[in-house]
Amino acid sequence: MKIALIYNLRPAHAATPSLPDDIYTEWDEPETISAVRAALATAHEVVLIEDNNEAEARLVGSAPDIVFNIAEGLTL
Repeated sequence: MKIALIYNLRPAHAATPSLPDDIYTEWDEPETISAVRAALATAHEVVLIEDNNEAEARLVGSAPDIVFNIAEGLTL
C-alpha cells in the first residue's frame, strides 16, 4: 500500500515580527516526521509530502492509496 504522509516541518528560523511567536508550535521537528515515516515504512511504501504550495500536485502525482495527515498549520 502506498501512504502519503503530509506534514508541516517546523522552520529553523524564528517567526517574523508580524507573526505570533507561537505560529509554528504545532508543526513537527524532522525527527518526528522521520519516526512516523519509519513506522509506516515497516509495512508500506511512504511518500513524504510537505504541506506547502506544491502539496496538492505532489499528492495527485503520487496517487497514494491512503493519506496519513499530521499537518496542523497553514501554508505560509
